[in-house]
Amino acid sequence: MMGLQTNNTKEIDVVGALKKVLAEKRLLLKFCIVFSIIGVIVALSIPRVYTSTVVLAPENSTGSSALSKFGALGSMIGINVGPAMDGDALYPEIYPDIFASNDFIVDLFDVPVVPLDSIRVRTYYNHLAFDGKIPFWQYPKIWITKLLSDDDDEWAVGKPVDPFRLTRKQENMVKLIKSNISCLVDKKTSVITIGVTDIDPLVAAVILDSVKNKLQRYITDYRTSKARQDLEYVTKMCKQCEEEYEDAQSKYAKAADANRNVNLVRVSSEITKLENDMQLKYNSYSAAMQQLQISRQQVQINTPVFTVIQKPSVPTRPSGMPKAVICVLYFMLGVVLDGLWVLFIRDWWKSSRSCLKKRKEK
Repeated sequence: MMGLQTNNTKEIDVVGALKKVLAEKRLLLKFCIVFSIIGVIVALSIPRVYTSTVVLAPENSTGSSALSKFGALGSMIGINVGPAMDGDALYPEIYPDIFASNDFIVDLFDVPVVPLDSIRVRTYYNHLAFDGKIPFWQYPKIWITKLLSDDDDEWAVGKPVDPFRLTRKQENMVKLIKSNISCLVDKKTSVITIGVTDIDPLVAAVILDSVKNKLQRYITDYRTSKARQDLEYVTKMCKQCEEEYEDAQSKYAKAADANRNVNLVRVSSEITKLENDMQLKYNSYSAAMQQLQISRQQVQINTPVFTVIQKPSVPTRPSGMPKAVICVLYFMLGVVLDGLWVLFIRDWWKSSRSCLKKRKEK
C-alpha cells in the first residue's frame, strides 16, 4: 500500500507540474518563439559542410616476410643476406598521428583547388582563409585575435613555411586543417577510412585525394628508404667494378696484341698476370651486377601496396547536422527552459529579490 501511495504521489507531482507549465500558455509561446528564432539564426549561420571519404586496405606485410623472400633469392645465388628483422614502426594504428604532424599538414597549404561554383584556382590555404562562412558568434574572437596579432604574422603564397616555427595564423590554419581531416583504423581488419570535410564538395574530394597520395608516398618512402640507400650504394659499386673491368680488359688486349709473336717467358708471364687480373675484375663486376638485381628487387618487395576499396568522390549531400534538426532542438530547448523557469527559477528569483529588498529597508 505504501509503495502504491508513493507512486501515485509522484504521478500527481508530474501531472501537477505539467498543468502548472501549460497554464501559462502565453509564456510558453514566448519561450518557443524566441528560441525558434534563435535556432533559425544559428542554422542559417552555420555553413553546410561536405565530407568525402576513401577506404584503403594496406598491405599487411612484416619485415620478416619481405626479408625471407630476399633471403631465399639470395641463397639461390650463394649470397647470405643475414637474419630477418621483425616488426614495422609504421603500422596502420599510427596513421592518425601522421595526419596530426605539422610537417604533413603544412604541405597541404599550397595544394591548388577550384571550388565547385568557381573557375578561379587558389591554394587550399586561401580557400580556407577567404571562402569560408564565419558564424556570427565567432566575430568577437576574430576581432580580438586581429587586435592582438602582429603585422609580421602574415603568410604569402609560395613563401616557405617552417613547421618548426609557425606563426599564429599558420598555427590556427594547421589546427583547422587537422579538424577537417579524420582517420579511422579498424584494428581487426586494418582497413583505413580517411575523410576530409569542407564547405565545398569538390575541394573536399581534391584535398582527400592529395591526403591519400601523400600518405602513400610517406609510407612508401619510409619502408623503402633503407633499400633505396642500398640500391644507390650497389649502383655506384657496380659502375666502379665495370670501369675497373674495362680498364683491365683494355690492358690485357693491348699487351696480347703487342706480343702476339713473342715467345719469351717473361712476356708470357706478364700477359697471364693481366689475364688473371681481368678475370678477377670480371668476377667482381658479375657479383656486383647480381647484387644490383637483388637490390632492385628488394626495393620492389619493400614497396607497400594499398588497395583502394572506395575511391575519393565528390559528395552530393551535406554531412553536418540538418538545419531543420537544429531548429527543432532550439524549439525543445525553449520548452525545457520555460518549464524550468515556471517550476524553479521564477520562485527562486522572486524570493532572492524580496530578500534583497528587506535587507535594503533595514
